[in-house]
Amino acid sequence: MKKMILRWACFFLTLCTMAMIFYFSSENGKESGAASEGVTAFLVRLFSGKEMSELSEKALATISLVIRKLAHFSEFFLLGVFSGGFIRSYKMKKWLHFAIPSAFCLAYAAFDECHQLFVSGRSGSVRDVMIDFSGSIAAGLALMLIAHIIKKKNTSKAEGT
Repeated sequence: MKKMILRWACFFLTLCTMAMIFYFSSENGKESGAASEGVTAFLVRLFSGKEMSELSEKALATISLVIRKLAHFSEFFLLGVFSGGFIRSYKMKKWLHFAIPSAFCLAYAAFDECHQLFVSGRSGSVRDVMIDFSGSIAAGLALMLIAHIIKKKNTSKAEGT
């Protein structure tokens, strides 16, 4: 029963994450830029105690770029976790638990960048597809590590040590 609840929770969260990614990609260049600027301003204040106006233009551009790319990575890390959780709820060869969500996330990353080609003020980027894909790969590796730790813990309990 727990496995079925987890399976469908992961499926639902996968769909929600896909919708969130699609929504963010549907924002025009101005809206997307304003959202990025707001997040950048918040994080600059949080970590440095400074206002954006106190930073050099070059520093601000670098910080903004890093934050935007981390957002790509994070969105697809979540997609990788949830789609990976869904796939892991099925019995299959272990490598497929990694390969299927990775391929799915790569396809969705490519779709996402193609979608942006049709949004005013936005463009698609192969680099962003690779950043997105790396987020999903990191998620897959994290899930494999967690599964390994849980298996090791359960094996230790079964052996009575």
